[in-house]
Amino acid sequence: RLERDDPQDYGAPGEFQMGPGITVLPATSVRVHPQADAIMAGLASVLLVITALVLAIACSNLATMLLVRGAARTKDIAVRLAMGARRAQIVRHLLIESLLLALAGGAVGCLLAWWALDALRLMELPVTVDVTLDVRVLLFAFGLSLVTGVGFGLAPALKTTRVDLVPTLRDEGGSPIDARRLTLRNALIVFQVGVSVLLLGGTSLFLQQSAAATALRVDYAVRGVALLETDLRFAGYSAAQAARTADDLRQRVAALPGVASASLLRGLPMQVNGTAVVIDRATEGNRSAARAAWLAAGPGFFDTLQIPLLAGRGFDARDRPGTPRVAVISQRMAQQFFGDVNAVGRRFRSLNSDDENAWIDVVGIARDTNTGDFGDDVLDPVGPLYYLPYTQQPGPPTTIVARTSGDAAALVLAMQRELRAADPSLPVLTATTMADSLRRAQRAPDAVALLLGLLGALGLVLASIGLYAVVAFAVARRSREIGIRMALGARGPQVVWSLARGVAALVAIGAGLGVAASAAMTLMLGATSAPQTGLGNIAIYRPHLDPVALLLIAALTLGVALIATLVPGRRAARMDPLVALRDGG
Repeated sequence: RLERDDPQDYGAPGEFQMGPGITVLPATSVRVHPQADAIMAGLASVLLVITALVLAIACSNLATMLLVRGAARTKDIAVRLAMGARRAQIVRHLLIESLLLALAGGAVGCLLAWWALDALRLMELPVTVDVTLDVRVLLFAFGLSLVTGVGFGLAPALKTTRVDLVPTLRDEGGSPIDARRLTLRNALIVFQVGVSVLLLGGTSLFLQQSAAATALRVDYAVRGVALLETDLRFAGYSAAQAARTADDLRQRVAALPGVASASLLRGLPMQVNGTAVVIDRATEGNRSAARAAWLAAGPGFFDTLQIPLLAGRGFDARDRPGTPRVAVISQRMAQQFFGDVNAVGRRFRSLNSDDENAWIDVVGIARDTNTGDFGDDVLDPVGPLYYLPYTQQPGPPTTIVARTSGDAAALVLAMQRELRAADPSLPVLTATTMADSLRRAQRAPDAVALLLGLLGALGLVLASIGLYAVVAFAVARRSREIGIRMALGARGPQVVWSLARGVAALVAIGAGLGVAASAAMTLMLGATSAPQTGLGNIAIYRPHLDPVALLLIAALTLGVALIATLVPGRRAARMDPLVALRDGG
């Protein structure tokens, strides 16, 4: 009906059709956007997997502490068993304790989540999400706490109650931690360290994308450029009236003090449209049909964004409705599609056009730029691109772009004042500087990198706490041995190394496995990520293997783990031998 009532806005035969293809969906079936839900679901799945890994570290940490706690109570359990207590009774008692610990942790976690969501509402997120706490999430957390308490408390409970009564009652124990023995406690240490390294390795991948996008040269003017986007049709203007009013507004902006140039375009400079094109007189050396991006702009566009023309001309008053259709193409499009850097005079047409004779003449060659979506440009920085004059496209221009020698932010305010002076009813869709627009394009990868970094750091802290508990337990169990060694002349560093070498070997094994898993994940993502994959400014970056980053992550993990083991070791080295011998007895 829109196409029938207003064919001028929705295109005529041979032009790009905007009207057809409208799909109506119930709001309950859409989370963010129909085209975005699949990608957002993938990102959410990745975050869920990462959160599950952190939870696995916490659970293994809990299991490690329960093993340590159970080992410390071995003599007490042996006494109970010797006095006739059944093993099932003791296991049930230990399970209830671990279940209470898990439920208490789940309750504290829900409280922290409540506070975190309150803080999250104050942040400017890259996408709009509902940050209210869902009852289903609370029920899931409660159920997970139950499963955690039972699942990770059962194995330590069974192991603790499996004791040899006579040696235990004689207090014959306290074996050191040995990396050569495949015990449950050693396996948990290796698992915690390995997953921590894997999480930090995943963080480095998103930091790669953030660094690559930050260092990316867009090759068009950024400093001093201001953008003002509106749509005059929202205020009831016809397409012809909107075009005239927009040009008048451009002239008023160009007359502002300090403005060097101003131009009009459809959309924003970094938001392009994709289409398939057919090349006229295609030869064997170039493709007859391929995909390219396009952007509708007006006279002065290349001068405003300081994009040099390498051949031909830009847009001017000759490019109006009814005249032969023209385009300015990029260097890469000229080379890939026409096999010649200077393709002025060649022709192509959109594959979507119903008119096979609707050829577009190439009138100019522009330098390659990253004018496309900034997030996706990290994947393909200089894709094939062509510019069309908006005067030969359906619909009016929507954006004024201006370049000033002064402050771009002040120019944005001045442009808004000119818009209100022209018509106070006109909406402001975008009012920003080019620099701010590019910075906003970084919010999504930066936010994900920050979240992954926090989760990785949390996992490393949890693993360090577990290592501290294990070494502290070993010190307490071996206090008599430590006292004898120190009484016989052993030095402090020797005592510390005797306590830490087993844990150091386990940490090294875990770090090695984590580095291997992180490298495998990086290579897999590098082989499967498609360059076309992306949503707005959220793009899936094709990562590359960075051995230096992986080695630094492994070194960081080893350093933190060794600090966690050296603290109780140094405390043992400063122990009075007489006190150690008395306490050990």
